Amino acid sequence: MKTSKRVLLTALVSIVGFYFLMVAGFYFFQEKVLFHPTTDRFEHCSCKDLMPVKTKEDGKLIRYHVHTHDNPQAVFLLLHGNAGTACGRCYYVTNLKELPVDFIIPEFPGFSGDKRGPTEKNWLEETLLIHDYIQEMYEGLPIIVFGESLGTGPATWLASKRKIRGLILQSPYTSISNIGRENYPFLPVELILKHKFNAKNWAQKTKTKNILVIHGKKDRIIPFSNGMKQAKNFPNKPIIEVFEKSGHLNFSLVAPKRYWNIIKNFCNKLIAI
Repeated sequence: MKTSKRVLLTALVSIVGFYFLMVAGFYFFQEKVLFHPTTDRFEHCSCKDLMPVKTKEDGKLIRYHVHTHDNPQAVFLLLHGNAGTACGRCYYVTNLKELPVDFIIPEFPGFSGDKRGPTEKNWLEETLLIHDYIQEMYEGLPIIVFGESLGTGPATWLASKRKIRGLILQSPYTSISNIGRENYPFLPVELILKHKFNAKNWAQKTKTKNILVIHGKKDRIIPFSNGMKQAKNFPNKPIIEVFEKSGHLNFSLVAPKRYWNIIKNFCNKLIAI
């Protein structure tokens, strides 16, 4: 009997120990779970449609890729997701070239050879910095903000802080805490997550009336249901475009004509305002 209790106690201690080890591992390595930058250097962008630019604003380095138009009527500010690089979003420019806009695709801290940590704080600060920089550079030209996946959080945060012409959110979320709870229900995500990206609260503070939400029904990374919850958090009801057969960010592969036309039509309406 004593042997059985000892075995049971040993097993219980092992299970608890393993659980705490797993929680600790998630806490200390969560940046590697959330952010997936490549090692490509910022200056080595091979896209012929984008020019890399480095400048300083308020003593801070700003890195962005730009594609200019002869007579831009707006600025298209694209905030990418948690993987790859800004240069890797070249296909947006290639497919939306006919829009009368200048494309600005900033590179987030921690990506493309940057030594700063990819953190929520750094991403939000960089988003505001680049917006204010291009607003001054373009002397009041309207800005359309496009957020992709994780980038929809900073895009929504920016819309809560500054007046923008329009907001496009591709695969948005209520918060990374909520996504974490859905993906890791066995972990105390709310307690250990450093980068919560509480986009729900930011959405409630946005003032723009022009919002477009794009989401795939088969998205397994940011569930469609979560994206629809986020859409309801905006004071002004967004236009919602649902892609029944799309997963996470593969809209241009599943239904390219419809996808690009949705973005073009939305932008052209904003430019005509």
